[in-house]
Amino acid sequence: MIKLIKSGVYKGKDWVVYEVTNDLGMSMTVTNIGCCIMTLNVPDKNGKIDDIVLGYDTVEEYLDKPNYFGAVIGRVGNRIKDGHFMIDGREYDVTLTAPNVSLHGGKEGFDVRAFTHCIGKYNGYEALIFNYTSVDGEEGYPGDLSLKVVYCLTNDGELILNYTATTTDATPINITNHSFFNLAGHTSGECTDNIMWINADYFTDTDEDQNTNGAILPVWNTPLDFNEPTVIGERIDDESCQAIKLGKGYDHNYVLKKEIPGSIELCAQLSDPKSGRVMQVYTDQLGVQFYSGNFLTGAPGKGGAKYVKRSAMCLETQDFPNAVNYPHFPNGILRPDEVYDRTTIYRFTTEE
Repeated sequence: MIKLIKSGVYKGKDWVVYEVTNDLGMSMTVTNIGCCIMTLNVPDKNGKIDDIVLGYDTVEEYLDKPNYFGAVIGRVGNRIKDGHFMIDGREYDVTLTAPNVSLHGGKEGFDVRAFTHCIGKYNGYEALIFNYTSVDGEEGYPGDLSLKVVYCLTNDGELILNYTATTTDATPINITNHSFFNLAGHTSGECTDNIMWINADYFTDTDEDQNTNGAILPVWNTPLDFNEPTVIGERIDDESCQAIKLGKGYDHNYVLKKEIPGSIELCAQLSDPKSGRVMQVYTDQLGVQFYSGNFLTGAPGKGGAKYVKRSAMCLETQDFPNAVNYPHFPNGILRPDEVYDRTTIYRFTTEE
């Protein structure tokens, strides 16, 4: 069931909040500002329901203190080195967010944009549908990009996210969702005792600015190997691994193993021993960024919670970062005769 529960205007932007529920006792609230998932309430192994995503109490805070909590990220999620790329012989420079880096779409990416919104259907499910047109030149990107975002919360315990887009000119694109998950509840603090599994033998290496440098390296015999379920905290500070040292923990794009290219397959699983909650991640995207909340600083969130370092884990399904600058990476450019179509499913269960 989906219903509109709040609306208002702030900084010239019309905002709304929807509530979505299913028959399993799960619920979430979502705003059209950045399509941010504000709350996600999930039962634990004893039936106790907790909100398992970091965020803010009000929509205004998502605009005043943007931190990507629960947001759709674009046009290009992750990083573009120097904010510079070339398409068909023409050079482009997009907005830098730090020296040598354009992160998550620029200074005003999709995370702070007001999407139009409605309740509709997706593959037979009741769905929230959001639309936004990013005009030619916004944050420096070429072409008018029309994006549709769909959210469904099913009675199978699945949160389905679908992104489709078209463009009037060739443009880089890499859409993801940046939810910060703490399966024990967003107020419960550091969660490095969680267990992670990622279906990947390789990751895309980075430079000192965390820009992807074009190298694809094996995870074997490194702290980045999660082919067997492993407690996150066991190796998170192993600075003998250069990738861990640069990322100050986990902040890496994993190259997913695929049985059938383009199919929606299980790519990762996060589980919390205390609550028994398990989150499985399915996607047709090529990579997943595992970020262990290394740069959370204790700033206040919902209900006065303090979001301390490593109090949440992100599993951001995506295509490869900085792909527009590396021809040997899978294509990161959308052209006018194509449709960008990506799906991710977060499936929630419990175990004893």
